Amino acid sequence: MGTVNWPGSNRVSSPAGQPFLDQAPDHWSEAADGGCADAEFARLMASDPFADDPHMKNVTWVGPSRTISADEWATLVQTLDGDGGSVGHFLSVPGLEADSLVRVIRASVPDHPKAPRKNNPAGVTWTPATGAAALTRLEPDTLSDNDLLDYLHAANRLAAFAQAREMDALNEFATRRPPINEETCGGRDPEVSLWAAGELMAVYAISAGTAQHRLDDAATLAALPSTGTLFREGLLDQTRIHAIRRGLENVPEDLFPVLEPLFLTGASRMNPAGLTRKIRRLAQKHNPESLTERFHRASVQRRVWFTPLPDGMAKLGAILPATPALALFQTLETWALQAQRDGEPSTALTPTGRPS
Repeated sequence: MGTVNWPGSNRVSSPAGQPFLDQAPDHWSEAADGGCADAEFARLMASDPFADDPHMKNVTWVGPSRTISADEWATLVQTLDGDGGSVGHFLSVPGLEADSLVRVIRASVPDHPKAPRKNNPAGVTWTPATGAAALTRLEPDTLSDNDLLDYLHAANRLAAFAQAREMDALNEFATRRPPINEETCGGRDPEVSLWAAGELMAVYAISAGTAQHRLDDAATLAALPSTGTLFREGLLDQTRIHAIRRGLENVPEDLFPVLEPLFLTGASRMNPAGLTRKIRRLAQKHNPESLTERFHRASVQRRVWFTPLPDGMAKLGAILPATPALALFQTLETWALQAQRDGEPSTALTPTGRPS
């Protein structure tokens, strides 16, 4: 629409043209247009589509459609997200092409120092907002093989961000549930009530034990600030967080600041089992406690559990001292070899993927 210059107006122009009226009384007079100020003002106001929305907060796009770059797209989504706007509003921008969306998906995969990616887009930064918007707009069946692999990585990275925020919320919830009535706590943190796990059990519809494990995992992550930062950025996923948690089992928390910078380098690209082994080796090397002290503390955590399975099967699990555990394993192995000789071999795999 055109620009109207009101007498006395001193405001700057906007995307919709110069302001129609500078509300000061002395900026308008009937003499300016021969005494028809009211009628002319009413006509102009009726022709202004943004009269009720001067800042155009509810306008998705103003002006002709055009193709925008991935850099502009990422910047606008970040601006909308930071200003309290809706990324969903931005998804209706005309001219937003699949190529720009694919560039954001590719940007979710960080460059590996030893194997830089040639097609990583320069200047495009992945954020949870841009990642979610790209995943929403792109359909997997429209992507090439390489872009589909990047899509998987982008989805995994966004999931890691959400899981990290969930862990932050769990840890904050735990701080709000101190022990009551001098209860004896069975969780990792004696400063957290057992009833906290009970509340989470109802929220997640899970067992109390599983809820307590979630609180314990959140407490461990809270003691690893750099790990938590990478988790929130999606550079560590849930699988590697679990690997770190397994590696730090029975390790004193005051040793965490020593170990974290040693195991965190390259952790996002490590095999999870290898990451766990690396942390355990580092803990063995840097732990000032004697092996006897560590053994006695760990032996308190020994446990055996039985889980019924369908079709007359069951799962038996145990955490035991190494010597009796090895004797039990060798006995089971003898039974398995005998089953092979009897023509009843197993075709299943162990939890690590090896033949049983």
